Amino acid sequence: MFENQDSLIRNVLLDDKEITDPSYDPYLKIGLSITKNESSPDGLIQVSNSEIIRSFLVPNDKKKYILENWMYGSLFGDDTYFDDDGNYHSNDIFEHDNILVENIIYYRYISELELGFFEPSEKFVLYHNLYREGNIWIHPYDKEKIIEIKEDGSSWGEHEIFIEIRKGELKNYLAARKLGLLLLRFSESICESKDKINYLPDSNFKKSTRAGHKSFICSSEDFPEPKYIYHTRLFDSFWIDPASKPKRWDFSSEGEFKGDIHYVFDDGESGTFFDPIDDEQQVKRKDARYFQVLSFKPIFLNTINSTINHSVEFVSLSIFDIRYPDGQCLNCCINSQNQIQAFFGSVAKLNPDKQRFLAGFSEIQKARISTEYILLNIHAELPPTIPFEVTLSRCLNSINTCWFDKYGETLLLSPEIEKIPLDVRLGCGSNTIDELIDVMLEIRKMLIPEGNITKIKQDIDISNKYSNKNDYDNAKSISYLHQLFLENGIDPNSAVVLKIIEDLRHLKSHPKNKGKILSKYSINEEKAQEFYYHTLSQLCKFILDFRKITEDLLKINISNEPDWIQIEYARKYFFNPF
Repeated sequence: MFENQDSLIRNVLLDDKEITDPSYDPYLKIGLSITKNESSPDGLIQVSNSEIIRSFLVPNDKKKYILENWMYGSLFGDDTYFDDDGNYHSNDIFEHDNILVENIIYYRYISELELGFFEPSEKFVLYHNLYREGNIWIHPYDKEKIIEIKEDGSSWGEHEIFIEIRKGELKNYLAARKLGLLLLRFSESICESKDKINYLPDSNFKKSTRAGHKSFICSSEDFPEPKYIYHTRLFDSFWIDPASKPKRWDFSSEGEFKGDIHYVFDDGESGTFFDPIDDEQQVKRKDARYFQVLSFKPIFLNTINSTINHSVEFVSLSIFDIRYPDGQCLNCCINSQNQIQAFFGSVAKLNPDKQRFLAGFSEIQKARISTEYILLNIHAELPPTIPFEVTLSRCLNSINTCWFDKYGETLLLSPEIEKIPLDVRLGCGSNTIDELIDVMLEIRKMLIPEGNITKIKQDIDISNKYSNKNDYDNAKSISYLHQLFLENGIDPNSAVVLKIIEDLRHLKSHPKNKGKILSKYSINEEKAQEFYYHTLSQLCKFILDFRKITEDLLKINISNEPDWIQIEYARKYFFNPF
């Protein structure tokens, strides 16, 4: 239905279509077939609009000739056929005007079923390693939609079918193939009216447009009843240039190392992987720079961890791998100042896009590289420690199993390794109190149960430590553990770490108490990460003491000694990182 006379005129003359360039869309419709019928409210005017888009891969050096001479209808090329000798031809590549043309999509029409649909070229799908889910082709690494087709089961009468491809991946593919994309569009409008329509041209015309040409024909008929016919056709040709070079990570004309990205060195100067050191000969440059240490701001790791389909996997207390969605991996470490560090040679093997992102976090080295990183990458020795989340989970499970077996209750939770947030290990990448509060909330949810501990309190009665029975009955894990440690001669400061975690996490909902809590625990707002590491060290000591009190009270022996060696390693590490 038309809004007004002006919208009717524009519709019939295809004015809006004439100024629309499909090559600017982020998802390019490179195949389209659509027919829509509209009528005026009184039914005196009927308009049928059709649009068809077809696209082909063609040589870049033929761009000018092709745009000037080819239009929709001059080539099709995807009709498979049998020749006179009975040989089948898929017609993937064909010749037109002595120019080789290749299909990037296929249009299938089954006349008996009045069924039409588009499909992408298998070469494009394989190049990007896409997989299909219904009518969508998905990128395997970032899980984003690259291709989508729409098919309504018919290409007869009113219908809409199309195939669209994300522009970035299309231009990437064109660069790899060293080809351009020709997009041909045909638009048509046929209007029938019982009365002459004002403001439409009275005579036929044909004119050039920005991307092609348009023709208009007006006529009338008297049989079987009088009517006016207005017929407009628009032929457009568009061109998609390839990217400057392929973006797929396994493409490189630079060899193994991509060394043109600038980083900050330990002396404050900046340079690239191929910059000489002390006027060395060019042949020695790669060897000289390979083991140079690069340092990055701590926030870099938090950023990577929050990026879709990127992962950070610790292999020891200080060493971890950054795994990218395309399969590349960067082995790094955390130094005593919480900087992220890696050897220049490992960084230089990453593709340029990853390096440019990394370079934005590059900074002067503030501390020596982790000794574990040297052991692993220079001496080829396994580090003595294991990831903190592994140790934490195993030790808590060893203790809690003993309590649960006897009472069916536990004083702490036993988080599974894979469910411990990476933020618990990383801490405050931006070194702010707000981030410290967020991490403490994560630890609180991970460690402290919300349920009652009635059976434990009944059997191990320390109500004498409370001012009244009601306080004891309402006591939860944190309060009970603190008093339990006092009752059994354990260092009272050991269980204070649970109070620290609890008080800091409360600041999330009660920020007005911030000054009071920071003062209570002598927290320097400019050293949030340092305080966090000390808190983790205290937590490790608390777990070691909790093991001792569990063995004494329950008259048992908790084995798995290697895990307890690791928790002691962790306590020392977070107190004084190496």
